[in-house]
Amino acid sequence: MSEDAAAEWLTVAAAELAGYQRALVLAGLTDARKRCTYHGQIVPHVINWMEEATPWRLGKPLARQLSASDRQDLPPPSVQGLIASATRSLAANGRGSNRDG
Repeated sequence: MSEDAAAEWLTVAAAELAGYQRALVLAGLTDARKRCTYHGQIVPHVINWMEEATPWRLGKPLARQLSASDRQDLPPPSVQGLIASATRSLAANGRGSNRDG
């Protein structure tokens, strides 16, 4: 991977993991170093690891504290609810995404 491509990938990866608890991200990255064979697996693996490491969430999304500027990019709550509902329906019917695959 070229230096420019690596810098671009790192920017995207950092944005995807921004706002999560630092300790969870670091622990997930430690596990990813042992298991991932290419860079495209790292972020999905870390997010899956964090979800599995926090079973007390009882199915709720991982807590993510975004800055005000990042929140502007999120869809409105009504759309977020629709997305969450569709995701639950797909998962219930065995059509959810497999992030490790």
